[in-house]
Amino acid sequence: MKKAFITIIVILIIAAASYFMFIRSKTAGVSDLQSPQALDSVMAEPFDKTYESPDFHFSFKYPDGFVVNPVQQDNGTIFTISEPKSGINFQIEVGPFNDPATTITAERVRSDLPNEVIIDPQPVIFGSHNAGTTFQSKNVDIDTREIWFVANGLLYQISSPVEFEPVLKNLMLTWKFI
Repeated sequence: MKKAFITIIVILIIAAASYFMFIRSKTAGVSDLQSPQALDSVMAEPFDKTYESPDFHFSFKYPDGFVVNPVQQDNGTIFTISEPKSGINFQIEVGPFNDPATTITAERVRSDLPNEVIIDPQPVIFGSHNAGTTFQSKNVDIDTREIWFVANGLLYQISSPVEFEPVLKNLMLTWKFI
């Protein structure tokens, strides 16, 4: 009886740790905007710096002052894009997608992540690549804009606090597969 109780406690601790690590990864790079003027200032800057990922064959443009930080994970890479002075930041998560489906829909996201809050899903298309979905979500206490799509056998999950959506939109308008 005592051994079963200890086993249950250990399982609960592991489950809680896994949950907090998942929540932490979903909100990595998310912070409060330092001021509304900071967003206006960033939006006035030209998106003239280019980031290229040789491993995943994509590029995008971003304003001066931003930093792109790719961090390899066990099953892909997380790119954190941030502007330290303003607090603007978001992330791009890229990993293998071993499913023959080439379209990501809100229904697909719901089936894979039943606890994901999906608000106002809309289809998106990236050039000649397959369709994806964009939606608003709630992660912990933060409303985020999510963009999910598949290209070249990879799943792209882009996440930004909703208030940074104008910056994300401008960046995505420069996105290219190379």
